[in-house]
Amino acid sequence: MRSVEQSKLEIAFKDISSTITSSKDGAKNFREYLEKLSL
Repeated sequence: MRSVEQSKLEIAFKDISSTITSSKDGAKNFREYLEKLSL
């Protein structure tokens, strides 16, 4: 059985990958996003 958290993460990663266009900005945004998650 899959947890709700896993589903939320998958959705978040799909959103991230669909919004990232340039890899440089993408990497930066992704790091900032992960930092927010870990706060």
